[in-house]
Amino acid sequence: MASNLKQQQHARKPGFLFKDSALRTALFGLLLAVVTIAIYAPVHEHPFANIDDPKYVTQNPHIANGLTGASAFWAFTHGYAGNYHPLTWCRTP
Repeated sequence: MASNLKQQQHARKPGFLFKDSALRTALFGLLLAVVTIAIYAPVHEHPFANIDDPKYVTQNPHIANGLTGASAFWAFTHGYAGNYHPLTWCRTP
């Protein structure tokens, strides 16, 4: 009878995946970061797409000199070529 009670108590304890702990949170966060980096790592080797990148990035006179306070302000307060892409414009060409 006592061993049956111990088995029931042991069965009710949550496992590592379901028990909230700082270690579990850190491990899942690290796993998510590693998977994200692994998936997107090859992107830095991709060239610009010639569909719309020249108009929005490489030929945009507002960001031609790189990221400055004025260009960042412009990017978040204006549209260009019929669209609003502030994070695209806040990169240095």
